[in-house]
Amino acid sequence: MNFNPLNGADSGFGKGWNLQLSQFNPSNGKLALYTGEVFKVNIEDENTVIPEKKIDSFHFHVLDNNRYRVEHKSGLVEILKVGQGQLAMPVQLISPQGHSVKLNYEAFGTDPLLSSINNADGSQLLTLVRTANEMKLTLHPGTACESVFVLSIIGGETQTIVLPTHDSASWRFVYRFLSGLTCLEHVYTPTAGHETVSYSGKPHYFPGLTNRSLPRVAKHTRDPGFGQPAIETRYSYGSNESGNTNDHNFLGYGSDIAWNDDGLDNLYKVKSSYEYETQEHLWDVSSDRAVRSTRRVFNRFHLILREEVRHKALLESDDTLLVTETEYYIDPLADFKDQPNYCQ
Repeated sequence: MNFNPLNGADSGFGKGWNLQLSQFNPSNGKLALYTGEVFKVNIEDENTVIPEKKIDSFHFHVLDNNRYRVEHKSGLVEILKVGQGQLAMPVQLISPQGHSVKLNYEAFGTDPLLSSINNADGSQLLTLVRTANEMKLTLHPGTACESVFVLSIIGGETQTIVLPTHDSASWRFVYRFLSGLTCLEHVYTPTAGHETVSYSGKPHYFPGLTNRSLPRVAKHTRDPGFGQPAIETRYSYGSNESGNTNDHNFLGYGSDIAWNDDGLDNLYKVKSSYEYETQEHLWDVSSDRAVRSTRRVFNRFHLILREEVRHKALLESDDTLLVTETEYYIDPLADFKDQPNYCQ
């Protein structure tokens, strides 16, 4: 399962939660792959054009009016079919060795919800049943290996995931509502660990918009429990190389563009030179100082230009600094779609 705060609707697994399945929306051409990649597909007659795909990692084919085929470089083949909500979801997965499974769906509101996965011989590998406040996932149902996972969903939010153990060990989640999004704030693990995400008072801004923003993380604390020291990582954003602070970010804020939800990467539309950066600090809580700081600078194609890693293990020792600069085969005046395929 995957959590994404941008997925604000409860599509069966609770707000933000979903299985990482590929899907294609024919109405807007948005293709989201199980790998996490998202592309805009332009269908022209029987041909498909994907302007932002530079690495030839998959091929997308139109089989008919409601079926599509995705061929991955790994050899995996996905057959997608339009169903509930006019979304094309994978109904068959074929491995490089020729083995296949079939995926079945039912309606959950206006969304398709996976209900079962069957082997090629018809045997069930997984069943999913959603009720008002619960999602039950059963692996290998009806066999000696049957395992049941239960998601408790209250008010559309997944509160716990109970594992198939003798003591009903569970994951527990606490959320925080920021900028119109449901964000994770606390995660409690089955092994007594605890993770906390603290958010900055200043969000990421969208270019050309005044009524929309994205929360950004200021601190991530991982407490393993059992008396072990917590691991704290702090984050900062937006300072450029000259030392003058700016609000540049991966959305393109501060550039000459206005945000458009057209399925394309908005930062690719920036014509001028544009850079944004992040700073990551591994923090020693006992001495209240950074023991390692990493500064990363990216260009308008989200390619890392410069990485600076600074270590300071002991107070009395000097810092060590490792700088890595990377150059790419990029035409600085050309759009991303016109860049060579090896620009990344």
